Amino acid sequence: MAYYPSNCNEIPTHQSCTCEAEMGRVRGVALIHKSFYNQVAIDPENSIVWQAGVNLGMIVLLPETNGEYTAEPINGRGYGYSEETFVAFKHIVTYQDPDFYGNVEHYNAINGSRNYYLAFITETILHLAQRPCNLIVNLPIKNSVKDDVLYTITARWTHDLLPQQYLKPDNVFVCNISTNVYGASFDNSFDDSFDNP
Repeated sequence: MAYYPSNCNEIPTHQSCTCEAEMGRVRGVALIHKSFYNQVAIDPENSIVWQAGVNLGMIVLLPETNGEYTAEPINGRGYGYSEETFVAFKHIVTYQDPDFYGNVEHYNAINGSRNYYLAFITETILHLAQRPCNLIVNLPIKNSVKDDVLYTITARWTHDLLPQQYLKPDNVFVCNISTNVYGASFDNSFDDSFDNP
């Protein structure tokens, strides 16, 4: 990434006093195959596009999850009086899937995949990543008879912008959107095309 002195970019107007708070939690997750990403990115609020992706097996939908998102800054060499320069964010989404039984083959298939873009929802907003993520699956089992056994998935990607935000599409992040929710055929081949959005 090239070096740009600070304050060279135009800053859009800040929206103030909207009185519209957004509540947290990664409440639902979608894995969008890179071959279908452009269709979603063009019209991310269109429920028909999402339904088509699910039916084709190009979108894996987890309508109810529990998780969190963070963006950790990656800094590089500073110049002049600046000690360091912002380069990009390391984006991390960690989420849990309550649907434990019967999904081990699904999670074995996606573990290590870099062929899917991540989308997740908070209360009313869809957050869409601009780069494919690296998916790592874990299955922690505690020494407790009161704790659920849950798949815990960590998705990581690097980009210099925060995820794009859109209104959550209607009737998408709901149970039983399609009988083919887990129908995607996962390709774990690590090719170079995932760098191309």
